[in-house]
Amino acid sequence: LWRVLVTARVFVLPLVFYMLWVVGVVLAGRAAGIWELSLLKDTAAWFVVAGVVLFFSFVKAGSEAGFFRRTLGRTVRLAAFLEFYLNLAVFDLWIELLLQPLLLFASLVSLIGSRDPKAQPARRFADGLLALLGIGLLLGTAFELSQIWGTLDARETLLSFALPIWLTLSGLPVIWLLSAYANYQSAFLRVKWMSPDKRLSWRSRLAMWRTFHVRHRQMHGFGGLWAKQLAEAPNWSTACGAVEDFLADRRGQEEQERRRHEALVRNAGVEGTDAEGRQRDRREFAETIDALEWLHTCQMGWYRNRTKGRYPADLLKIFQPGFTRGLPDDHGIEMRVRRDGKAWYAWRQTVTGWVFAIGAAGPPPNQWFWDGPKPPPGFPGRSWMSRPFERGPNWED
Repeated sequence: LWRVLVTARVFVLPLVFYMLWVVGVVLAGRAAGIWELSLLKDTAAWFVVAGVVLFFSFVKAGSEAGFFRRTLGRTVRLAAFLEFYLNLAVFDLWIELLLQPLLLFASLVSLIGSRDPKAQPARRFADGLLALLGIGLLLGTAFELSQIWGTLDARETLLSFALPIWLTLSGLPVIWLLSAYANYQSAFLRVKWMSPDKRLSWRSRLAMWRTFHVRHRQMHGFGGLWAKQLAEAPNWSTACGAVEDFLADRRGQEEQERRRHEALVRNAGVEGTDAEGRQRDRREFAETIDALEWLHTCQMGWYRNRTKGRYPADLLKIFQPGFTRGLPDDHGIEMRVRRDGKAWYAWRQTVTGWVFAIGAAGPPPNQWFWDGPKPPPGFPGRSWMSRPFERGPNWED
């Protein structure tokens, strides 16, 4: 029963609120003369296809910067106009039956080709076929419209075109409210867990509202040490200080990330090392290191729990492509496992040409690191010119 109540609180009640909001917006549109009963089918189609997706994006809206700007851009992008234009005319049944399988086939081949370098010729063929089909649809729609132009109701057509745009735009405020609600509830729950008596005081609530108020996205990730400090704060000043310290730390991290990105852009293509002995051009360094370290963590887990004292040789296939941690699906990571399963290593060459490698020469937690202009000559050992657990300067961010 408790789980049902929690689910209702988190999803069902917000969904009911969202549906009532949409109904209210439609009634307001009818009063303003931009909605008619003839648009009921289009309205239902928008809600099922786009409206539900928009609703479930409220969690993403509370954590991703620029979410509303991107949603607005997608709503009025060229593709939306093309989709409406192509739906104005209906082709003969035999044409529809021929086009749908062709479009599906070409799209699948293009998708597979984008992930498999060996399938690039097939991908180019599929992309060319999609381009030809797209041009054919545009010309075919133009011809069909020329035949039925006199029968089109201009006002109804315009209302049908504008409907998904203003419905989506009117849904953004409620998505903002739901994302704020979700962020505050999540932060409140973390503070409650850290509280000695497992209760959330009004002092903690007000301290968070005083600092974050409508800037609820900034509280995403509030927890851990910060939540503990807030929950145990003995007075109002200490409670406010804990929240402000979290916000200052978050701003510091954002500033550090901004500087790191600027350095990546500034040093792109620049050869040589800095004063700390690190490569200046560090493109893909962080993503490569993250992926290799995650692979090492997975190897340790399988060695201990699943493969009975052996490092699995097929781990890349098992975890591909989700483990790549920011790298493209065609990540280029190469892995070798010794025949006895007691040693392994994996390496990747970044876009700069610099190579990172990680591996083990014995049971966990044995760990070796490598970086240089070429891949390592073999399994971890003396040839790696380092010692276990010893990182070079390029492994540090």
